Amino acid sequence: MNATSLKELCPDLIIAQAVCDVCAAANHEVAVALQAVPDAKVLWLNPSTLDDVLNDILRIAKALGVQERGEKLVAQLRNRLEAVRAKTQKVNHRPRVWVAEWVDPPFCCGHWLPEMVEIAGGVEGLGKKGQPSRRIAWDEVLAWRPEIIVLAPCGYRLEQTLRDAETLRNLPDWANLPAVRSGQVYAADGDYFSCPGVRLVDGVELLAHLLHPEQFPAPTLPHGFVRCNI
Repeated sequence: MNATSLKELCPDLIIAQAVCDVCAAANHEVAVALQAVPDAKVLWLNPSTLDDVLNDILRIAKALGVQERGEKLVAQLRNRLEAVRAKTQKVNHRPRVWVAEWVDPPFCCGHWLPEMVEIAGGVEGLGKKGQPSRRIAWDEVLAWRPEIIVLAPCGYRLEQTLRDAETLRNLPDWANLPAVRSGQVYAADGDYFSCPGVRLVDGVELLAHLLHPEQFPAPTLPHGFVRCNI
């Protein structure tokens, strides 16, 4: 973090996150930067669930003096989530899903992502709701036998994910996984799943389409998904 540039900007509000030190400035870096702008207010975000993310949107809106706009936006997002949930509560089959937050080495998803899969009508048996993503042994994936695999590495665009996906071919029994045999392996833009913001609702709608295409049309997204031929 460039303290000189920060001092020149002279911000009234600094929004920082404590979910992942890899993705943004760590706590100690923010503390050092604040020495350059001691009068700035800091809003720390550390969401673990979808509710946390939506509540953080309200906190940001209030801090920016646009609370009413924030409340309207969150209400719209909640309505979209409930519209998906209402449909998937009636599905006859909830497929086993693996959302990979990293490919090489393999990671399961975490935080709000298992909840997103649940709302979309699937079961994420490798990731745990409200818990961080973690590196997993390949035997865990084989034991779970996912019917649908979504490769969505944190911070990756489709092109990067597709390049990394090729490494999966070399893993033991990859070709025998149900998702591979049925051609249900997808690459998706990681920002729809890993970034705690409004696009998570797009991610839920995208997952609902992948899991239950007969009930959910493909959402129109600037960077969506592609089927992987691996």
